[in-house]
Amino acid sequence: MSLPKPDDATTILTAKLSTLTALVERLRAQQAKSYELLEEIQAVLATEATPGQLAKRALDRFVMLWRERYQAVFVVNGAKDIAALKRVLRVVAPDDLDRRMVLYLRNEEPFVVQAHHSLAVFVATVNRYGMTRIAGRQPAAEWHCAHSPRCPHRTACEVVSARTTARA
Repeated sequence: MSLPKPDDATTILTAKLSTLTALVERLRAQQAKSYELLEEIQAVLATEATPGQLAKRALDRFVMLWRERYQAVFVVNGAKDIAALKRVLRVVAPDDLDRRMVLYLRNEEPFVVQAHHSLAVFVATVNRYGMTRIAGRQPAAEWHCAHSPRCPHRTACEVVSARTTARA
């Protein structure tokens, strides 16, 4: 028994199948390249900022907040300021540091005001502006002293208030 001769339709289908097989292989190669490109994009987006980049962002934020308060140019001491903020960012998250900066620049204590809210004073006193979390409790609300002269801290303010209430 002999095989039937291929007709024109079979020849055409075989040629088309061969062409489609080659196109599928090219498409798979393109998909692999696209996948590699997507992986690279994802790696770039997922990369965390370096400590230097975080410190630079924090310094830019401090300068912006300082300028809003003083309406003047803040002179940056580049390497020294970045190094100081890197030290702080080792233990304080960037979003918490931002919140502490805002609180610091609202501080009206004479020493801080006389220092024109310097970055060096902020770095030295950064812990004063931190949140206290104890056993899952929410941080205390921001403290405002109504006394004149202003109390140096919340505990002193509470003592003054207690004495004033006891006298009345």
